[in-house]
Amino acid sequence: MRALVFAMLACIAPFLTLPCSGAPAREPLPLKPFTYVEDFEEPRQMVVWATNGKQEIHFSGVTEEKAFSGKRSYKLDVTIREGAYHYFGIRLPRVPCEGELKLSGRLWVEALPQGARAGLGYNIILPPSQHSGCAAVETIDRPTPEWKAVSGDLVAAGKQTATGVIGRHTAEMDGSEVAPFLELWSVPIWATAGQRITLYVDDVRIEGRVPDADAFAAAAQERFTAARERTARRIAGWRARLDEATKALRGVPAQEGLGARILESAQAGMKTATETLDTIEKRGYINAREVDQIEASLIMAAHAAPNLRELGRSKEQGLPYVSYVPRAMSNTRILPQEPIVPARMAREIEMAACPGEYESATFILQAVAPVRSLTLEATDIQGPRGRIPKDAVDLYVVKCWYQAGTEIGFTQQRLLAPELLLKDDALVRVDHEKKENFIRSTDAAGKSMYLPCSGPTSDHLANVRPKDADTLQPVDIEMGTARQFWITLKVPEGTPAGEYEGAIRIRAQGAPASEMRLKLRVYPFNLEPCPLQHAIYYRGVLRPDGQGSISSEAKSEEQYEAEMRDLLAHGVLYPTIYERYDETLLRRALEIRKKAGLPTGPLYVLGLGTGSATDPKALAAHQAKLRQYMDVAREFGYTDVYFYGTDEAKGERLTIQRAAWKSVQDAGAKTFVACYLGTFEAMRGLLNLAVLAGRPNPEEARKYHGVGSRIFCYAYPQVGNEEPETYRRNFGLVLWKAGYDGAMDYAYQHSFGHVWNDFDHATYRDHCFTYPTVNGVVGTIQWEGYREAVDDVRYIATLQKAIERARAREATAALAAEAARWLEGVDPQGDLDAIRQQAAEWITRLSAQR
Repeated sequence: MRALVFAMLACIAPFLTLPCSGAPAREPLPLKPFTYVEDFEEPRQMVVWATNGKQEIHFSGVTEEKAFSGKRSYKLDVTIREGAYHYFGIRLPRVPCEGELKLSGRLWVEALPQGARAGLGYNIILPPSQHSGCAAVETIDRPTPEWKAVSGDLVAAGKQTATGVIGRHTAEMDGSEVAPFLELWSVPIWATAGQRITLYVDDVRIEGRVPDADAFAAAAQERFTAARERTARRIAGWRARLDEATKALRGVPAQEGLGARILESAQAGMKTATETLDTIEKRGYINAREVDQIEASLIMAAHAAPNLRELGRSKEQGLPYVSYVPRAMSNTRILPQEPIVPARMAREIEMAACPGEYESATFILQAVAPVRSLTLEATDIQGPRGRIPKDAVDLYVVKCWYQAGTEIGFTQQRLLAPELLLKDDALVRVDHEKKENFIRSTDAAGKSMYLPCSGPTSDHLANVRPKDADTLQPVDIEMGTARQFWITLKVPEGTPAGEYEGAIRIRAQGAPASEMRLKLRVYPFNLEPCPLQHAIYYRGVLRPDGQGSISSEAKSEEQYEAEMRDLLAHGVLYPTIYERYDETLLRRALEIRKKAGLPTGPLYVLGLGTGSATDPKALAAHQAKLRQYMDVAREFGYTDVYFYGTDEAKGERLTIQRAAWKSVQDAGAKTFVACYLGTFEAMRGLLNLAVLAGRPNPEEARKYHGVGSRIFCYAYPQVGNEEPETYRRNFGLVLWKAGYDGAMDYAYQHSFGHVWNDFDHATYRDHCFTYPTVNGVVGTIQWEGYREAVDDVRYIATLQKAIERARAREATAALAAEAARWLEGVDPQGDLDAIRQQAAEWITRLSAQR
């Protein structure tokens, strides 16, 4: 029997005040009791409402085989044929996920193969947007011998869904501007092809006190007004740029060849952008991916006329290619087969950096005739007061290869993605017709062979030995295709301020020599250390036999040190340590970290967890293990040792750790764990460092700071998306503005199958900022974006210090106040290059007055 009760008791109900993103306070909405009970005593039918594959359903319906209460329950007996996730659910009248609302039920899992999971979950819709999010309140990963109670907080789930989904998939909006409604409850199953799952569910309850659904939706519509206004301003700016591009193209004569394609693409792009803007205007908000599409169209349109002029100059010189200079930190994908590059044609690259800073730039060469054996060579960079040696310039080719999706949970696609920063373009071969990748393996004797690395299995990659070159090797560019090159410049410490010039010399077989001019501004100040701690989940451990592997786990000492140095160079100073307690290996790992130059201070340990014991004897025994680990860490200067709790736990799996976490703190250590909204209310000061999933939430930061704890961000997004601008923005100024203490994204490398094959796992893509080789690492464009996130915050910290110094002097107090007002108004969603440039200008002005 199904019971649904939604009674209004306004006279005695407490009231709910909805967040309103800075809008004036409104009348609070009254809460009323809500009860839903599904005991399956009457026929009911679940539907498959979300899946990325196919299932063979042996039985799905009410049965008398088992029952928690009454005589019946619901039985699911399915074999997975394709795909990784399969949600079975029952729809409800929409229920506001506000006030107090809990989902609970009973599961009896009879058959669940190893690696498969099942649970009790939900789908939450987020009007007025068209987005939604689904998850489980609790999952089970093994058969249960009896009925198991599962439950979760749907209000916390609603906030988590709104924050994460709206923050990740829209622009100019945040989670407080939508209304989370429960649309259905579900039984999600995660499994691989051939696995058969049998389970029973009974006594599903949704209970609590919530506002009236219509009133809640109306309040959200009112809050949504602010998002509409921001969207309208963004649209107006885009339309103004479209108008400028349209004027610039008037009177441009007909073109031939590449010129005709440039003109046609610009006109088509403007038409597409106009249509997209019309759609956005009707909808009232912007989807995140539309931003990159619109920007690419506008860039092509804006640069069409000047690019046609530059094309004419290239033809006069007889060059078999034209050059483009796009932004390095952009999510716009530069693909080799695209006929038009969304960037400006130019032969000059402008950079700006401080002494000691790494800075990236990129350029593209598009072949108008076949280009053979193209080589690049940097010159010294000369300035009026000094010289930066050419060795400070590192050159790479950006390799496009096929990946399984755009997000880490998308595994069914086959998309070409620019990602790898290679010295030898031939390390990875790509078959564009079959959409397949091949990795070169070189044995100890120097003999090489290519192995496929884009199929459903990777057994043949067990002994693969990828090794990149030390210097950039010659590159071929087929006519009509483009290749992207990457520049990483490290300005030496102590370099005098000023304007510097150098070049990237370009030579190709049978073609005139040319160059990309390199102009560098060295700022007259040094950057402050980053006030945020950038940590990362680092899974690598040393092997007892000293041998490495091509995986995210087992490392040789050479690999381990190379990766520690790479982390340091990218500003990620606090990688976690997965090393278990071992007298030799733990000490050796810490020695290598010290040798690589990583600082001490906090050490984030996953090689030994907090456990969840409650028995005093077990707690005391575990404390002894913790102290043993801490003693070694403190030998190397680590002052705060953090131990990891149960990953992403909710409900009872979370609260059962209270005694264990208190025991960790009593032993003189600290606790940290990846978690969700609601963890603070359950654990409060027992959690010293919350690694909170999703979009940074200033309210959560204030909660943890209020009990003396800290808060980091992860999964915004997880590592693995080929989006340098996203990582730069979300792990830089967004964190700073939200008042967070740092970041700990997952992971530096995590190979779900083989690390060089994105297609051999049914559920997840590999989570990689870098890829291991036999003696080092291959970087990615998204990893360079993360480094820029760290540096953005360093510029802000340097400006804050300059303001502080200037405030103390009467002659500069007014200028300091003006700079502080500018800093207060910085919008992390704005143009990050412009923000950094303006911050540098403020620092320079304030410093000049000293």
